[in-house]
Amino acid sequence: MARYIPLPDELRARSFDVREASARGVRPTRLLSSDLVAPFHGVRMHAAANYTLHSLCVAFAPRLRPGECFGGVTAASLWGIPLPSQWGEPVQRRWDTASRAIGGLPGQPPLMPGNPHNQPAPGLGSQHNQPAPTPGNPHNQPPPTPGNPHNQPAPVLAYPHSEPPPTPDGQPIPTLHVATQPPLRARRAAGIHGFQFDRPGGSIVLRRGVPVADVVSTWLQLASALTTDDLVAAGDYLIRVPEYPDRNDPRPYTSAAQLISAAGAFVGRGKANVRRALPLIREGSDSRPETHLRLLLQRAGLPEPNLNPVIRDRFGVRIGRADLVYPEAKLIVEYDGDQHRTNTAQYEHDMTRVYRFGAEEWHVYRVRAHGLYREPRVTAARVRGLFLARASNASNQST
Repeated sequence: MARYIPLPDELRARSFDVREASARGVRPTRLLSSDLVAPFHGVRMHAAANYTLHSLCVAFAPRLRPGECFGGVTAASLWGIPLPSQWGEPVQRRWDTASRAIGGLPGQPPLMPGNPHNQPAPGLGSQHNQPAPTPGNPHNQPPPTPGNPHNQPAPVLAYPHSEPPPTPDGQPIPTLHVATQPPLRARRAAGIHGFQFDRPGGSIVLRRGVPVADVVSTWLQLASALTTDDLVAAGDYLIRVPEYPDRNDPRPYTSAAQLISAAGAFVGRGKANVRRALPLIREGSDSRPETHLRLLLQRAGLPEPNLNPVIRDRFGVRIGRADLVYPEAKLIVEYDGDQHRTNTAQYEHDMTRVYRFGAEEWHVYRVRAHGLYREPRVTAARVRGLFLARASNASNQST
């Protein structure tokens, strides 16, 4: 029996390039062991390792050609751009199909030549190794399971050859999006979505140690995949000036003027979406739902709100920031995310802030995910009614 040879400690908890492993003294036969997964050609990861999108990019980066970089949703994730939830749920491919190149599933023997499914040899008198029928069950059917009386197998989806496998615990491995500058052809490989992208003035930059498309190019690459509202949210994020900047991550990443300039020369897919999104981008939004809420209310006929201004009391003491502010109606509209409910300290802070707003005659209307995404018309109608009533009262008091 072959002796099990453990991987070097520095390779156990992350994905790695096979050339790096060879340089560290790992033998080629060890890289074929069934306890390793091959998410991409030339890349391995331990079956039990905790991986991240960034670690997968680090492992694949040495295989990028000059003129290639991570782009699209992969670059967007590395830049921190807020994306719809489906981009965080990568498609999966059957594990057994993906594992054949490196010896099968963990704990199973490698596949034998001429027997790709490792089927046992048929026994005497039973061509297909079928057991003898039992009384009352001539077809040897298994008993029905709860909730599945007909023992229907779980559906197996047919995915393109470029989709990556899930890990043994079911955690999907994300597809990496790789942008290629002409004249190179787009990359085609398992686990990679390659595409060609050429933007005048575009560049490849380092982000978290790996080559990615610059933020303006990344935003334009998203135009063919995102809705207009999500493209606006991505633009809002890129031009946002945070109240508390991070020295290690200077913001803003770009400006509205730079987006407009690049869009004028853009001729790729999603150009119409870019034209729709550009006039709607605003500086000041702190989250994707805030942008969606602002756009919903503007389409309902409300005036454009102030975004996250600092509100002070009558003595000039800061109360705090508020998401969408209509000063003419003394109306504040806020998106109430899950962190406001699950974090006790955050909840207490918010309740104190809302109380202080009320003491200064501000009305706070809070919107949850259900109101924004399930009942947007109801939410818009309620906010519009509040705005009109309070703006009318304010006008009457001033006359």
